[in-house]
Amino acid sequence: MYHSVTFSLPDSSSSSGYKWRKNSYSDFHLVSDGRPVIPLPEPITKYIDVPGASGQLDISESLTNYPLYTSREGSINFIVLNDYGPEDNWSKRYQMISQHIHGRRLEMVLEDDPEYFYEGRFKIESWESPSDGPWSTLTIGFLLDSYKYWDELIDLPIPVDSTGTTLYFSHRIGNLGTMPAIPLIEVTQVSSQIEVTATNPEIFSGTVVHNINHAAMYQFQDIVLSDFDGENTCSLRFKGNGYVRVYLRNGDL
Repeated sequence: MYHSVTFSLPDSSSSSGYKWRKNSYSDFHLVSDGRPVIPLPEPITKYIDVPGASGQLDISESLTNYPLYTSREGSINFIVLNDYGPEDNWSKRYQMISQHIHGRRLEMVLEDDPEYFYEGRFKIESWESPSDGPWSTLTIGFLLDSYKYWDELIDLPIPVDSTGTTLYFSHRIGNLGTMPAIPLIEVTQVSSQIEVTATNPEIFSGTVVHNINHAAMYQFQDIVLSDFDGENTCSLRFKGNGYVRVYLRNGDL
């Protein structure tokens, strides 16, 4: 097993969602020197010394009610396969890989973890060809977002009627991750006001309510969905008359 990695350049104007996709083995003819492991991000912490008290006051989650993390930084080492084709040339291969990878912000999917993708900026850290060895080696460095992602479309195929339609997010149904996520709500064919009610006891107490009067895309910054403890307590409720789609970018550590 080659433990390959697929790099992609997103392009919202393309039907596939990508300008191009390149696999480390089949396109670049690289073999990782082991299973790629993306390091976890470091927790962002804040402590305050309190005069007259032992220890320190932990205020790391005082503004958010959930932990924050740094970016993920690391690298993946590859072995460069020799003489892959009759016209294979190390300088041309180096140039091709560099043009696709070096300095670009890309998405990355690991063959060993195909349900998720990482997003961040990549660079070629080194290309070494030792005189006493048969293989060249290539190191690709990265600085990635804190979470690994997956996208989800939740379609309500029936009209939201006057009694309200409730959409509950739960583990693998609605598929919420630990990353706090702000849903993108698309409303069409609005014939009366639609009331959106959100509940997330993990982050905010009570409920958040917004009213929608026009067909459009909406993203309310105070509607934040998450599933830190696996109890799936978030919900969205739509009441009114129209059609609703919810687009959600989920994330996990």
